Amino acid sequence: MAIRRAPRGTGITKRDVLTITSDSTPQDILDTLQAAAEVDSFEGQIRGVEDAADNFLKDAKYDAFNIISDADPHVRSRLQLTAVNEVDSHIHFALQIKTAIIRVRGAIKRGDADQAARYAINLGELITAHDMKVEHEPEALAGHKQRSDLQTGRTKLSRRRSVKDKQKWLRWNSAAAGIWRRQPALSKNAVAKLVNTELKLNEKVQTIARRLKKPCKR
Repeated sequence: MAIRRAPRGTGITKRDVLTITSDSTPQDILDTLQAAAEVDSFEGQIRGVEDAADNFLKDAKYDAFNIISDADPHVRSRLQLTAVNEVDSHIHFALQIKTAIIRVRGAIKRGDADQAARYAINLGELITAHDMKVEHEPEALAGHKQRSDLQTGRTKLSRRRSVKDKQKWLRWNSAAAGIWRRQPALSKNAVAKLVNTELKLNEKVQTIARRLKKPCKR
């Protein structure tokens, strides 16, 4: 079965969609249309989601999930306890998604379109929350921590540089003050040139001059 798909979107909204292209063969087109028809219903849309939830619950040793609609108080207590103690866990999302699917089916069976629509919206929100929490949040938090650590490192480096620069400029001004005492008529650039030579700095004269402060006359 040659089903044609193409990527759409970018980042966390990137997904594969069914598509027919100019180079699709008649069989490709037939297979793709058949695949589209299979998902063109509520059951088709949620088949993969429900299978994943069922498999996870089975692996977690939960009973077959017709129990969600069971009236047994023990079952309800167990589900409520799980929902409270394991919020945002895999098992929590699987329980909530499975419950929402059963509610949508029940509303459809009763012919209650309004309630089916509301339950379906809730189901979509749960699936989206699961994908964001389980698939994307760990990377997002790791990226946030990395950026935060990087910013902290930059801040510390900037502070160290600031202290080092102030010490350097103090040394320049100390040497400049001695030169101005001997030759008070000299300009900043002239003194900066002498400071550069005296301290063997290998700095640009203009750079030194910008940091010099001529002592006030007493």
